[in-house]
Amino acid sequence: LWPAYFHVANFAWAEAAFRLAFVASVAALMSGVATKKQLWFFVFAALVAVTFIMHPRALLIIPAAMAVLIGLGVTGYCRLRQAVLAIALMVIILVAAQWLMRAAHHELWDADTRSTARRLLIMLIEVRLIRVLAEIVGHIWYQIVASLGLAAVGTVFLARQLFKPKSDEFWPAVFVLAAVLAVYAASLGQMMEGDRVEQLTYGRYLDGVCILLLWLGAAAMLSDGRKTPIFWPLIAAYAFAAAAMLPIWAWQHLFNGGPAHPNNVAGIGWWVWEGASL
Repeated sequence: LWPAYFHVANFAWAEAAFRLAFVASVAALMSGVATKKQLWFFVFAALVAVTFIMHPRALLIIPAAMAVLIGLGVTGYCRLRQAVLAIALMVIILVAAQWLMRAAHHELWDADTRSTARRLLIMLIEVRLIRVLAEIVGHIWYQIVASLGLAAVGTVFLARQLFKPKSDEFWPAVFVLAAVLAVYAASLGQMMEGDRVEQLTYGRYLDGVCILLLWLGAAAMLSDGRKTPIFWPLIAAYAFAAAAMLPIWAWQHLFNGGPAHPNNVAGIGWWVWEGASL
């Protein structure tokens, strides 16, 4: 049943499996950096491919992972040849998976006459700038509220590692932040033509990668919670969330939209019910 599950996951919601694959890929990367065993980088490459197979929102994570592998090879964490071979393994898995899923999709459903890239391009041309800006704010607001600000603390913690290029945390931090930005871009792109109120603050895509930001934020607060450098990002996140409430409130009153679907804003699902406004 596993190959069949891959196919279904690629076209439907596989939230738990996506999170597992992404977290496992980061764990493999960290193990490779810590031990310098080449096998872990091949596992990392394979798991990144599996993450994309679970859901296409991970499309831009693929080039980010490739860049990280090249960086690991250049900085001596692995041989450059091994990094190239790991990238080749990733590509082989992706090509094979896409070929198999397209074959299955052709047998089960009629092919779409317009490609995803073309649909996104049409939306980018037609969309209004104010909607893009509103979604940028709304997506960030949701992650702050859903994580009680811990995602912001986790982001700051990872950003600090970028200033330590010789540390073992540098490349994992680069990959996680790049993955978050990649899925963030995918979520914004897919929501440009949304017709439900919660698509302004859509969380389903980003939840799959931001779970690590929440964990890291919690760990940072538990270990350094009394230190000012950790405390201030939390205060700033709360201030941003409070200020963002005004444009979010205005959005649902100025623009017509369908009712909210709680699965897409599960992080705040304790006070959002199906058919409700935000």
